[in-house]
Amino acid sequence: LVQAYLQNLEDLDELMLPYEPKDMVHAWHLFVIRLRPGFLTIDRNQFIQKLNEQGVGTSVHFIPLHLHPFYQQVFGFKRGDFPNAETAYDAAISLPLYPQMTLETVDKISHIVRSIISKHHQTVHHYVKEEIC
Repeated sequence: LVQAYLQNLEDLDELMLPYEPKDMVHAWHLFVIRLRPGFLTIDRNQFIQKLNEQGVGTSVHFIPLHLHPFYQQVFGFKRGDFPNAETAYDAAISLPLYPQMTLETVDKISHIVRSIISKHHQTVHHYVKEEIC
């Protein structure tokens, strides 16, 4: 399933795909993509809304600790204190991945992701390609 996602989405410059280690076995339980800043005319939340409108449920994982109420109340952290963590979080979307999922479902979701990107593409002149580790 992960291989299908990677193959279906690897040519999209608008996305940063998860890194797949070649020298170890990965226990995939999440498939997290990140939207490249400035490549789309919509943000992560709007992208999620578009996926939901097409029947694709998503999740947002890896919320930076300083954005949780406990850390804000006890330690006084606020948005802006850790901009790198916030940038990664603001771009991340966990696409569906579960044991009973079929390749056809991965293909359908991939098609929907591609369609949203196509409709909301923004021309960008240059960037540095990076992988999610």
